[in-house]
Amino acid sequence: MTWGKRREDAAATLGGACATTAVARLGHRALAATLAALLTVTLLPALPATEGTAPHTAEALTGTTDYTKTFDTTNMYGTPGKIDGSTLRVASTANRSYYSRYPGSNIWGSVAGFVSKQKVSLKHNWRISFTGKVPSIPSSSSTLNYTAAFFGAGFIRTRAFTSTTGYIWRYLREWRPETGLSQAKLDLGELVNGQVPGTPTNTTTAPWGNQRMSFSYDARTDKTALTVGTATVNVPGARTTFGDSAYLFFLGGIEWQPISDPSQPSAPSNMQVEATFDSMTLPNLDPEISDITLYRYNDATDAYDILVGEDDVLERDEVVQARCTIRNRNTAASAGGYSEQFGMHLKLADTEANPTRGIEPFADSTHPLQVNGSTVATAAGPNTLSGANGVPITLTGS
Repeated sequence: MTWGKRREDAAATLGGACATTAVARLGHRALAATLAALLTVTLLPALPATEGTAPHTAEALTGTTDYTKTFDTTNMYGTPGKIDGSTLRVASTANRSYYSRYPGSNIWGSVAGFVSKQKVSLKHNWRISFTGKVPSIPSSSSTLNYTAAFFGAGFIRTRAFTSTTGYIWRYLREWRPETGLSQAKLDLGELVNGQVPGTPTNTTTAPWGNQRMSFSYDARTDKTALTVGTATVNVPGARTTFGDSAYLFFLGGIEWQPISDPSQPSAPSNMQVEATFDSMTLPNLDPEISDITLYRYNDATDAYDILVGEDDVLERDEVVQARCTIRNRNTAASAGGYSEQFGMHLKLADTEANPTRGIEPFADSTHPLQVNGSTVATAAGPNTLSGANGVPITLTGS
């Protein structure tokens, strides 16, 4: 239940076949399209939803191509970390500033990570698809005793990447003169302050090279998977370990050990690790806004209970009450004994497709903003239809 005020220079006819002017489109029929266009997912990184099952309204998932607003960059060894459009560069030997020597070690490395600015939800399914670029690792070297490259994704408890704990799903390969070039593999490692000090588990072989990859979460089974090509490491327990949400991160690196003087890097040339985002999908989300109605104030009953019809006229500055129903039409979200929960925001827009000039939502003690019969606002603020965040709501399976 929402409240709105009309502010137009002239009265307008609502709905009907005659609703062809811009002013008329701001009325009854346009309100449905306007609200439906502005459902935005805020508990997940706002990545483009370009594949899989999309919400009922094309604009319902608001994506971004500015990943600096989604991730913080942490350079661990050297300064290779860079966000360029939809590409995250995590390691490179192209520039001397991109790598450094590990403290107290003869090993050099180029390592960076990216941590989400907000926690991601572990209450519903999601899938992030990307293209991974990893370097070819030489099978021999006259200057190095060891070369390796890796890329991974996972969850951590706090945003301070180098002083927190979590788990990383890794994709890696290495070369050593005594064992040769290893088989590429996927595994799971416990992350402590940006490092994997213990022995990884859940190891499986994987193809090496530039691959289609995905990092996904299944809320019903509480399993998280890193998939590279046809190989997958799928591990349960994320929600059990982290609760209903956690910080998402991506981490990658290149490391090597010189044969001779360890103070000289002897860096392998033309090596780089990066990931380019392709899409994010919420396979069990299909939001729909329906039963949108407007009501005038009734002096006789002291309530907003006079339904505004399609041929009714609203005067300038007339106050009306708007009501609507929002639901998730996807029945799979409640299958298997678990009901997925999608934290979302409902917000008024003013776009070319859904113009809302002349509609001024407001809330006060007499005209409260309500969700499911509960008052959520009695004044202007960020969590209102016209506020910076929008009205917080939670959708479950139908």
